[in-house]
Amino acid sequence: MSEPTFGMSITRLDNEPRPAVKADMAVIGLVGTAPNANPADFPVNEPVHFFSNDTVMLAKLGLTGSLAGQIELVNAQLGEFQVSARIVVVRVAEGGDEDETMANILGNANLRTGIHALRNAGPLLGLPGLTCQQKTGVAAINVISGGAHYEAGDTIAGAGGTGFSATVAT
Repeated sequence: MSEPTFGMSITRLDNEPRPAVKADMAVIGLVGTAPNANPADFPVNEPVHFFSNDTVMLAKLGLTGSLAGQIELVNAQLGEFQVSARIVVVRVAEGGDEDETMANILGNANLRTGIHALRNAGPLLGLPGLTCQQKTGVAAINVISGGAHYEAGDTIAGAGGTGFSATVAT
């Protein structure tokens, strides 16, 4: 027995044409370092929009750090009749090592720093964007209140968030 239908029912076939959904997919979001960038034009953790062939903005960004190379790679992938790409850049501070720099790139969701600053691109610039790569794993655990009498091989479990489990090292 079929379920009763009240009002109108529309059934779409899988081979029917569908209307295009308006979305601007032509903006590239980049998050990286540029230690020699002009801080007035590229403030830390603030999205900045420009075109990848804008020599004035590229000069203000500087040649050091990861962003200059990322933009160069974007330009290398342009098609035959493309002269530039629309880019939203978020500059983050370069850390003391690779892990610290990656932590700055990942940023904080609540403070909208690092990659999360791209979420500000829509309201501030009227543009979309966000892509990234990420390391996995835990770099360190801050011990707030240490225990006593642990021995190598003991398992420690914790709560909060998704929880955790660790083995005491020698």
